Amino acid sequence: MTKIQLVLVDDWELRGDGSGDMRVIQFDTLHKTMDIYEKYGLKASINAEVMQQINHKKWGEQYPDLKQLAKEWDDIIIEACQRGHDIQPHTHSQWQGATYENGRWNLPGNWSIIKGTRESVQSLIHQAKTYLEELLRPINPNYQCVSFRSGAWCIAPSDFILSVLVEEGFTFDMSIVAGIHYDN
Repeated sequence: MTKIQLVLVDDWELRGDGSGDMRVIQFDTLHKTMDIYEKYGLKASINAEVMQQINHKKWGEQYPDLKQLAKEWDDIIIEACQRGHDIQPHTHSQWQGATYENGRWNLPGNWSIIKGTRESVQSLIHQAKTYLEELLRPINPNYQCVSFRSGAWCIAPSDFILSVLVEEGFTFDMSIVAGIHYDN
């Protein structure tokens, strides 16, 4: 009998320009997805866009609605971990330097992480990893960020990003997708 190993993964984020209703796009969808997976005895690996969350928390000091969304984000990620799903960082570099005004996000960062400097990329990856590990280790003391997904699947070609991932303790990257090409 042939044994098939299957990994179910899901990017979990607002739209690439920061628009969308988090409760509909993220929270409701993740609850429904977890319910479906669990009905069939499956667990998912959820690639949570962490830079979005870090910016919601930062700007939440000024905008209470963003602070509430950030709390709900943390709550559902904790719930997913408690339910046995895997949570791993997913980062969109366009969130670097994000600002929020008039109810809209302005995301000035480059969509391609490989356009950043080694230092800026390492900082972004380190922030995402640290955020998730600090959030989830109280729930699961053995939790580790081991896989990474770059926004827009942009991770190559780069002279440094894979070594940055290794230095940060990642053992698996799931950014490269067959058949997708970006003119970087």
